[in-house]
Amino acid sequence: MELCRVTRSYGGFLVVHVRDEGDNLMESLQEVIGICLEADCPLHISHLKVSGKKNWGRAAEALMLLEEAREQGLELTFDQYPYIAGSTMLDAVLPPRFLAGGTAAMLENLKRPEVRQELTRILQGETQERFENLVKACGWDGIVVSSVASEANLSAEGKNIASLAAELGKTPVDVVCDLLIAENNAVTQTMFYGSEDDVKKIMQSEYMTLCTDGIAGGKPHPRVYGSTARFLGKYVREEGALSLPQAVRRLTSLPAQRLRLQDRGLVREGMVADITVFDPETIRDRGTYADPNQYPAGIEYVLVAGQVAVEQGRLTGVRAGQVLRRR
Repeated sequence: MELCRVTRSYGGFLVVHVRDEGDNLMESLQEVIGICLEADCPLHISHLKVSGKKNWGRAAEALMLLEEAREQGLELTFDQYPYIAGSTMLDAVLPPRFLAGGTAAMLENLKRPEVRQELTRILQGETQERFENLVKACGWDGIVVSSVASEANLSAEGKNIASLAAELGKTPVDVVCDLLIAENNAVTQTMFYGSEDDVKKIMQSEYMTLCTDGIAGGKPHPRVYGSTARFLGKYVREEGALSLPQAVRRLTSLPAQRLRLQDRGLVREGMVADITVFDPETIRDRGTYADPNQYPAGIEYVLVAGQVAVEQGRLTGVRAGQVLRRR
């Protein structure tokens, strides 16, 4: 609360992952809304989503809650990536208390058989422990190893935990613990949690800005390469979830305004020329979960600060990007 008040005094805002995007989504949204209303601090929610099959269809309820907060005077926006799967570190499977003490302590703890037995009970939902249970939301077959740090475990990339357990003759919990220990916690995952209907409902909000939330390396989530192209190709052109002007606003002027970037986000005299030239009839993402490292189609030119970074679909080698600070 106090940090939000300090943030507000500097003209900033709170950017936050809510505590739980599954069974306790509404309570988690109410928590951050309450904090920001009391602190009079603008709020931006990271990667708004509805996780877990039992919760599918609750996007409208979540959006109504956010709209009610705006009606109470809260400056509120959120971002989204246009996929039904997310990506994060594999240790996010563990309940938060198992992360206590830092990486070394966590990995040492995971070597203990009694800890693995306790983890199994918790992740199977046999206890009353409250946390965002990714196993419950996605299933072990919906949690895929995206990247590892060493060559020793490269064969695990692109495989789900259930299939690895069957292949190795281990339990899913043992697979996770052994991988985390062997890779010194440097393992990422892709987890399949959502529904297309909720994704489309969320992106139709006028307060949504698009993001990638990408983690590079190994076989990453295809959003690393394809978020924007998927948004414009699949959801705008093919499915008509929103109009092209609405979509462009969510990619340009709205995020620039949210970040108080006064000289970006619009094509106008005096603005910095950050411009993407794409064909709305051909733009599409090409990466898949099995083969994600592919550039999208349909992007002809990209100018960064007025310099051509992509020409006729090819990188030029120009690197004109810079850290942007609010003025």
